[in-house]
Amino acid sequence: MPTVKNSLITGAFAACFTLFCIVGQICADDDKHLNLLICLGVFSLFFAFFLLLSGSGRRILFAVQHVLYWISARFAPKRLLAFACNHEKLTLFLALAIAWLPYLVLFFPGIVVYDTTWELFQTQGSGALTMGRAHLADTTAAFTDHKPLVHMLLIGLLFNLGKTICSQTLGIFLVTLLQYIAMAWSFAFLLKYCRTVSGLRGVQLVGLLFFALFPTFPMYAVSPFNDCIALAAFVVWAIYFAEAIRTKGTSLQSSKMIILLVLWGTIASLMKKPNAFIIIACAVVLVVFERKHIAAILVQGFAPAFICLFLVPAIVYNPLNVLPGDKGEYLGTFFQQTVAYALNHGGEIPDSDREVIDKILDLDEAVNHYNPITFDKTKYYYRNSETTEELIDYFIIWARQGADDPLCYLSAVAHLQYPWIYPSQTMDYYNIDYEALKKSVASLNADYTHGKALIVRDSLNYQALPSLEGPRNTILGFLLKLENTPGFNFLLSIALYATWIPLILSFIALATRKRKISLAALAPMYASMAVLFISPLVMCRYALPVFALTPLAFAIALSGTKQGEIPRELNAQCAKSDS
Repeated sequence: MPTVKNSLITGAFAACFTLFCIVGQICADDDKHLNLLICLGVFSLFFAFFLLLSGSGRRILFAVQHVLYWISARFAPKRLLAFACNHEKLTLFLALAIAWLPYLVLFFPGIVVYDTTWELFQTQGSGALTMGRAHLADTTAAFTDHKPLVHMLLIGLLFNLGKTICSQTLGIFLVTLLQYIAMAWSFAFLLKYCRTVSGLRGVQLVGLLFFALFPTFPMYAVSPFNDCIALAAFVVWAIYFAEAIRTKGTSLQSSKMIILLVLWGTIASLMKKPNAFIIIACAVVLVVFERKHIAAILVQGFAPAFICLFLVPAIVYNPLNVLPGDKGEYLGTFFQQTVAYALNHGGEIPDSDREVIDKILDLDEAVNHYNPITFDKTKYYYRNSETTEELIDYFIIWARQGADDPLCYLSAVAHLQYPWIYPSQTMDYYNIDYEALKKSVASLNADYTHGKALIVRDSLNYQALPSLEGPRNTILGFLLKLENTPGFNFLLSIALYATWIPLILSFIALATRKRKISLAALAPMYASMAVLFISPLVMCRYALPVFALTPLAFAIALSGTKQGEIPRELNAQCAKSDS
């Protein structure tokens, strides 16, 4: 049964959730209000379930495991059982691939969103494009690194391959299929490791059902994004990192392990740059826990960042005529606070300060297009032509204005990031709308590219199957209806899976004997959560790494004792049942 300590922690945690919901209820926009009582009721059920697991969860899952053994022994063919036991990862991969198959068929050849369309244009010769920005430093470049260059070249390669073999539609499908396979394989690898950590197939089954049935994963599996390919590599890297923590660094004695960490970390970083900084932060955590292998830790921690941020740009950018990505993504939160201050104190800003700000940001335009829930509209007016001295001068003014009205700065950040905590925003799903997206990308970039974007738009003719439009709309309509239904909107909220469930599992992990190791093994998940709070807006795809690592947190939270192993008697019984 749960201990008094766990019960007190649970009560405090529930009170914290209630406080955040009340604040959100008071401050949220009219269309973001939730039914507070239903929210608290559902959350209480969640917490009661996890609290029960913290006390007797291993035995509950072990009982579930026994039931599964009995069902499989009675109904499943022996050859199938033998195949599943001998090829565990392949079986898990096939289970996920089959579970997601209806989405792959209905949304054939893939849900090409704005970002992917933008990348695809450049691979087809449009030249460097602006992501809606008002300023582009070089209009003669072939590519811009605003989105990861490696991902752009990869989808261009697959698209051109499909176009050469058959059609552009096949090219889009190859891009989608690669991502589909990568996500299913990495999740299968994660689920196999979850059983290794916990010793229970019941934990593995919970994770399998989560990945297979929760609609966010299959919907994103068929929506080509650099975030999704990066997710697959990041999950694999996180597993090797957890193993390094769990074995107290002994696994780093193997050169193979170091190579694997560097390889998967590099792929994850090349597909999504913030992963490079997450990997460095996790390396610092690993140093704290294991100082005997500092050289190996530093290599695996800093090599991906060096390759992604320095080596590849130095080798590739000039030959391919790539315009480096700007700093707007990193400075966006600061810009948002500056614009919020200008809205509140516009007449009080001295002309000298305004002149300094205007060298960095077109302040008047940014104020006119200000959107409190995203800094995307603000960063569009970043000039990207400043010197280091001008940037320092801007930050001096930024700091002075923040000291003058700190509540204004706090409010600007809260409007951006509070939905990560307050479960008001639900998952975002996409539908196929190829023509509208192609027109949008082309019209925004026609002047920059001297008409080449319009030529590319006319040359792209990949198409979805019209006969499946009805079923596609039915699925998306059903999900939208769920998101608007009290209770279900909470179950499909981003905050629940990006913040609250990971924190609940972390509190359960605190009850284990090796709590420090348990929490350190989840450093990739915590670092990913921290990055969410500097993102340009609250979107589901930014939180995918946290969602995907939840089964690992579940396994570690229930692992119980030294080095993530379950009690000896349960290990013995599991081994006996497996045999």
